[in-house]
Amino acid sequence: MIGSKIRELRREKMWQQRDLANALQMGVGAISNWETGRSKPSKNAIKEMAKLFGVPVDYLTEDGADKTKDGSAELAALLKVAENEIKQLKEENQRLKDEITFLKNRPIVEGTKDKLDLEKANIEIEKLKETIVHLAMKGVFNG
Repeated sequence: MIGSKIRELRREKMWQQRDLANALQMGVGAISNWETGRSKPSKNAIKEMAKLFGVPVDYLTEDGADKTKDGSAELAALLKVAENEIKQLKEENQRLKDEITFLKNRPIVEGTKDKLDLEKANIEIEKLKETIVHLAMKGVFNG
């Protein structure tokens, strides 16, 4: 079973047996023997291959183990969504700042729509700041 997983991962990287052998500083015969089931790799070789292929050691050693390294694919997808949301929040923040600057430079008469717009913009900025702090606390956003 481990041999077929090694072959599968090696082919996904479009490596020849020689490429894997070179990366592990071993002979091609060892790789061939593992893939055909004539021998099994050492624990150290398994650990090194897991690093090279970006999979958990369990994927190589256990039947039916998940190839995704610690849910990294799901985490990467979530991170991409968070990055897009942060980008949108930054753009909205800049738009609101520009709007506030514009409104502050206009004379405001008590009870006009302009004063209400300024108050609304200030509320939106506070909401935006809270969202960014919330994302930062979750470790999604570093800036």
